[in-house]
Amino acid sequence: MNAPFLILETGQPVASMRRHGGFPHWIRVAAGLERDATVAVNVERGDELPHHAGFSGVLITGSAAMVTDRHAWSERSAEWLRDAAHAGVPLFGICYGHQLLAHALGGEVGDIVAEELGKQNHALNQAERKQLVGDVLDELLGLGPIEPLLKDPTITDILVNGHSRVFVERYGVLEPTPVRFKDERHLLRIIQKIVSAVGRRIDESSPMVDARLADGSRVNAVVPPLAIDGSSLSIRKFSRVPISMDRMIEIGSVSPVITVERQELRNRNTMTTARMAPSISMFCTAWKESLHRLGHCRPRPRISTAPSGSSSMRMIWAVRLSSLPAS
Repeated sequence: MNAPFLILETGQPVASMRRHGGFPHWIRVAAGLERDATVAVNVERGDELPHHAGFSGVLITGSAAMVTDRHAWSERSAEWLRDAAHAGVPLFGICYGHQLLAHALGGEVGDIVAEELGKQNHALNQAERKQLVGDVLDELLGLGPIEPLLKDPTITDILVNGHSRVFVERYGVLEPTPVRFKDERHLLRIIQKIVSAVGRRIDESSPMVDARLADGSRVNAVVPPLAIDGSSLSIRKFSRVPISMDRMIEIGSVSPVITVERQELRNRNTMTTARMAPSISMFCTAWKESLHRLGHCRPRPRISTAPSGSSSMRMIWAVRLSSLPAS
């Protein structure tokens, strides 16, 4: 008889899904394992961890917790996993689980990637190898190609308009970047990675989600059929130092006149309609493009529109959304 698999239970499914059982049950059913082929230990509840010897492998479940919170049970599990990895026990993490493994192993994951890369017969210089290792780690442990943008302290907003267009905001100015996702599936996988970490889901039946990253950054994701031109992702990062109005004026985010004429400016720049008929939708598009041609609108702000149809929109920073019937 083969040795059983150990399942470290680090959390519970969202309330609406608990009627289907806990994570250990999900894993056992998905893997086609018999009940006696697994042993579940609820580390979040404080269950004692067994010795890692005698198990075919260890699976770590997802959780609504954050590794960066450094809960006592999480740190204790990380230390146990570190010992298990050094003993050669196969480990597999799901969502929170893979983040916990990354925390437990530290830089060892990068060392393994570099070692495996060295075995391949590719003509890469040192800088290219370092970049490739970084890209692999970002895919495994982070959010893929936008991970370096998240680490850049000068960036306050990351805006993804489909897999081939990524914009960032620096000092109040929106600018394009050379960052690209491989394809729409790659972008969707990163979005799923973000929302699943907080116990949410996003798909055709629920195509828009608001969430938060571990550092508190706000995330909004929209996928087809609501997003017409491919999935859209926006991340609003928070500065470690609060930004005052004087600071916003200093870096050029706002004009000094805004502090004394907010009401007047709002009246000039806001148009409200009771119904987005096709003619009004086309008028909005023409109005914005006319402002751009006349020099009253720089080609930098991001504009989201919700037309009643997929009317033409030639501005690359614009995000087109489609209205859906109530379900």
